[in-house]
Amino acid sequence: MMLNMSPATVERNFSDFLRKSGDVLREVEDHDVLLRRRDGADLMLVRADREEVIRDTVGLSSGFMSWFARVHARELVAGLPDVLPWLRFLPDGDRETFTSEFVQMLEACISLDSYDLLDVLLHQWRNTAYVWSRPELLRALRTDHAAETYDEPVPAPVP
Repeated sequence: MMLNMSPATVERNFSDFLRKSGDVLREVEDHDVLLRRRDGADLMLVRADREEVIRDTVGLSSGFMSWFARVHARELVAGLPDVLPWLRFLPDGDRETFTSEFVQMLEACISLDSYDLLDVLLHQWRNTAYVWSRPELLRALRTDHAAETYDEPVPAPVP
């Protein structure tokens, strides 16, 4: 996943942190610091109080969305394509199923304070929308290949 960098984020190489940790830690007072690594996933240095504000905001926003979805399910189904345009490729029934699954997963993620499974769900549904957007791919996936007969045997693998 590509990290969306804000002006409040400074990028440094991980080696900068290892060599000049004091300088980098001083930067964390005013900015989040993204540490780029060559041999692994990038790391983010964030002051705990700023991260707590972000987590509280995400939790509150998620809770509100969950409540809204229960109270205004029809409006949510209608409005989500404005936020996630790829939903427009899904048939109406699938859009409703997505919305229901999204809300259920959101509530579960709120209870865990962990949102990675919500990202998985979004990715799966986005891939489904992609298939619906490609008639030739949809046709190929709907074809019963097991019913097809082949006149020639499959050649043996070459050692």
